[in-house]
Amino acid sequence: MQRLTGTGNFVIEWGGEGPGAAQFLEPAGAAFDSEHRSFYVADAGNHRIQQFTTTGALVIEWGSEGSGEGQFISPSAVFVDEDRKFVYVVDTGNHRVQKFTSLGIFLDQWGSEGSGNGQFQDPGGIARDDDGFVYISDTGNHRVQKFTSSGLYQRQWGIQGDGEGQFQSPGGIVYEQSEDRIYVVDTGNHRVQKFLTGGTFLREWGTEGSGEGQFRDPAGIAVDQAEFIFVADTGNHRVQEFSLDGEFRAEFGGS
Repeated sequence: MQRLTGTGNFVIEWGGEGPGAAQFLEPAGAAFDSEHRSFYVADAGNHRIQQFTTTGALVIEWGSEGSGEGQFISPSAVFVDEDRKFVYVVDTGNHRVQKFTSLGIFLDQWGSEGSGNGQFQDPGGIARDDDGFVYISDTGNHRVQKFTSSGLYQRQWGIQGDGEGQFQSPGGIVYEQSEDRIYVVDTGNHRVQKFLTGGTFLREWGTEGSGEGQFRDPAGIAVDQAEFIFVADTGNHRVQEFSLDGEFRAEFGGS
């Protein structure tokens, strides 16, 4: 894992390949807990969550491979609800969301494999808005689903396709507070889409390629306190920075 400044300057790195403490196998997602100044990492290949200090010291880990409470199969995303002191984990291989305390104590779960309301097919991203609603990128069903914090289904939007508001295997998702908007990484369509919290399409940006503002299989997305959007442009081995309306600002990384 690497920690960078908002301008892409290297700060520190930690970890290595393996199943041991503070090692990773195919880490897939991370979340920052500003109250405790720590990071939670979805260690997908080791089927667990690891928590670290900002300097990379291991705090706690939990999870093992399986389908029981507190177990995982390839967890891909994690979100820290600092207001309510919860940690949500997208348990991708079990087609569900699990909810924990900040210390990894299991609280609740919802979801099962399928295409019905509240069901998932390989979910891949999670976000939460200021009203406490939780949004899940239901990757294999090419849609976004919205829930209460306790997992009660509210609504959904999106179908498979490349039109406005349609998706091809959506990945990362993030809520932007100042405008009350949802941003979704539309991985298979190599773009980002912006929505109202009810699912109304607003705008999109990105096409397949390696130029500024283009993507190849983008996967993750985040927003900083300065209201800039950062997209993990996976296939181009870089991170790109944008304004809230998709104007390219900078990039860092690269193969």
